[in-house]
This record gives sequence, structure tokens and C-alpha cells, in this order.
Amino acid sequence: EAKMIAEEEEVLIEMEKVHELRKEIELALETLEAERDQAAQIEEELKIDVAKYKKEKEEADAAKKVYDEALECAQKKEMEIASIEAKIEEVLNEIRGEELKHAEKVSKLKGIVEDEKSSKVAKGRAAHELASLMNVDTLEQQKRKLTQEALLRKQAKVTRIARSARAGAERALKPFLKEQMEAEEALRVVEEKRELQMTLQRDIAKKSADAVKSRKEYSEKFASISKRHGKVTAAREKAQADLERKIKECEKAEAARRALNI
Repeated sequence: EAKMIAEEEEVLIEMEKVHELRKEIELALETLEAERDQAAQIEEELKIDVAKYKKEKEEADAAKKVYDEALECAQKKEMEIASIEAKIEEVLNEIRGEELKHAEKVSKLKGIVEDEKSSKVAKGRAAHELASLMNVDTLEQQKRKLTQEALLRKQAKVTRIARSARAGAERALKPFLKEQMEAEEALRVVEEKRELQMTLQRDIAKKSADAVKSRKEYSEKFASISKRHGKVTAAREKAQADLERKIKECEKAEAARRALNI
């Protein structure tokens, strides 16, 4: 009897443990369901964030295109200025060279004219050549001056255009940087959401596997304890039936004894 009672108590303790395991499984399933809902919500948010990033990226690309075109225009004009400046320097060098040659010729001719040892014919020829040289030089100087002035006017015009183009590029740079920062921020949000989504999916997969394992463990323990409980109950019922049978036999024997005494 004491052994049977101890076994019944042990079975009750094991059944309580099985019920606790079932509660843990139900709680884990509720948590798993909540995480699945969270994952679904993140999926929807991610779609919105990805769409926002694509829009920001398109706007950033468009702004970059405007900036690149403005910058290219400014650089072309600045290269044109450099080319004009090189031509101006070339003309100035040519002028300096011609002026040096002219000065040397004038000095030489004047030397002949002013030299007392020079013949009248030599002096006359030198004086005539000097006069012609001065006239030619004046025309050449005017021509070079006009060329220089034309280049300077072109330089001033291209410089204004280049400055305007550079200012346009600088104005285009600000919205481009703004759009670029917004696109980068949108991408950062997308990457964070994706990382969170992947972490959550890994957690859900692990908890799903754990839930399957726990349910299997619960089913096996429940089946085992149910079988054991059935055996204990059957043993208790059999013992009770044997006891009742013995009581009846005793009562019957007692009745027979009393009948003999009468």
C-alpha cells in the first residue's frame, strides 16, 4: 500500500512537470507568433524604406548629373582661358622679340647715320632704311596691339562665362550633396532593417526548431506518464477490488460462524 501511494505521488509530480512543460511550450509559441508578426511588420516597413531609398538615389543621381555637367562646362571654359592666356603670352613674347630686333636695327642704322666716318651714300641709305623701318614698325605694332586687345577681350568674355559656369557648378553642388546625404541615410536605414530582419528570421527559425523539439518531448513524456498513470490507476482499482472482495469474504465467513453458534 505504501509503495503504491509513493508511486502515485511520483506520477502526480511527473504529470505536474509535463503540464509545466506544456505551459512553457504555449508561452514559447506565443513569443514565436509575436516575433513572426514583428517580422511581417519589418518586411512591410522594409518595402517602404527600399522604395524611399530608390527615390532618393534617383534624385541624387539626377542632381549629380546636373552638377557634373555644370562642372564640366566650367572646366572647359577654364581650359579655354588657359589656352587664351597662353596665346596672349605667345603674342607678348613675339612682341618683345620683334621690339628687341627693331631696337637693334634702329640702333645699328642710327649708328651709321651718326658715324662721321660713314660715307654720304651709306648715311643716306641708312637714313632711308631707318625711316621705312619706323613706318613698318608702327604698322606692325598696331597690328600686334590689335591682336593683343582682341585676345584680351576674348579672355575677359570667356572669364565671365567661366566664372558664371563655376558659380553654377557650386550652386549645383549643394543640392547634389544634400540629395546624396539623404540617399545615404535612406540606404543606412534599409541596411539596418535588413540586418534586423535577418537576425529576427534566424531567431524565428531557431525557436521554431526548439518548439518542434519541445512538442515532441512533451508528446513523448505525456504518453509515458499517461501510460504509467493508467497502470497505477489499474493497480489501485485492482487493490480496491481485492480489498472489497476480502471484506465480503470476511463478512460471509462471519455470518456463517454466527449461524453455527445459533
